[in-house]
Amino acid sequence: MGMHHLQRFALVESAVAGNPFRYLVSLDEPSLGFGVADPAKLFANYEVDYSAEREVLDIQSDDEAQFYVVLTIGENPMRTTANLLAPILVNKRTGIGRQLVLSDSRYSTKHPIIAGR
Repeated sequence: MGMHHLQRFALVESAVAGNPFRYLVSLDEPSLGFGVADPAKLFANYEVDYSAEREVLDIQSDDEAQFYVVLTIGENPMRTTANLLAPILVNKRTGIGRQLVLSDSRYSTKHPIIAGR
């Protein structure tokens, strides 16, 4: 959101197996990146209706859909928050994704990840 000129990103995986955290770095502006996480590994009841996006992203089965949430990491990493209101949906088969904006009032842009676990 707000960075429409940046279209290409790489997802940098952790070397630690099972680590829910990743780094999403812009290929168009390599100095720009975001900490992201798989919300399913942090929040047991996190659900997103992405039926409207299935055709846009050519998602043919639920196995192709992968969600990430953008993290805000401050001076104290124990207070890291996740933006559950605007997740990133990626088609794992094609590598194409987009950020969604949900209207679900259960979620916020600053949801603590420690409380989520």
